[in-house]
Amino acid sequence: MKKIFLLVLILILGLLQATILNYFRLFWVKPDLLLICVVIAGLFFSPVAAIGFSIFIGVYKDILGFHNFGLNSLLFPIWGFLTIQLGRKISLDNDFIRAGFIFFLAGLNGAAVKMISDIPVSAGIFFKVLILEPFYTAIVSLLILRFICPAFEDNQPF
Repeated sequence: MKKIFLLVLILILGLLQATILNYFRLFWVKPDLLLICVVIAGLFFSPVAAIGFSIFIGVYKDILGFHNFGLNSLLFPIWGFLTIQLGRKISLDNDFIRAGFIFFLAGLNGAAVKMISDIPVSAGIFFKVLILEPFYTAIVSLLILRFICPAFEDNQPF
């Protein structure tokens, strides 16, 4: 049941990110809702399910047309694996700690996308990618984690 809930959440947040969030951009930056879903999968599901969800989320984001096709399909399983491994080493049981981790991961994702895509980037755009987008994603993740994630928090991998 929780897997179905996460699947529906992924589909809804992906559509929101592709459509409505375009009207809520700050300095042409919007939060990465699907990256938040990767972290949720990595924290609350078994490693096999989390990697499966991460692959699905990456393919889904590529289909929605956000960056170079295939780039998210490559990076999101890596971020899912990183979340699983870090979740074993560090207690990520507080929403603010999770938001800090999402800030770090969003910055890492943005830097990786810019370096892999081989597009020349000005200092202002690089600042947006490394600071503003991760900050916006972390703030929005606090809302998502606060209101949606209690459904997942029985601390039992499934």
